[in-house]
Amino acid sequence: MGYRAREHIITLANSKHQHRLTSISARQLSFSNLTT
Repeated sequence: MGYRAREHIITLANSKHQHRLTSISARQLSFSNLTT
């Protein structure tokens, strides 16, 4: 139980981190599109 819960928390943290990375890269893409 404890191991599965920790694994689930790690997966949640990874997905949240991945979402933050994609939103940051998308913002940088739109910003570079504006400057060009």
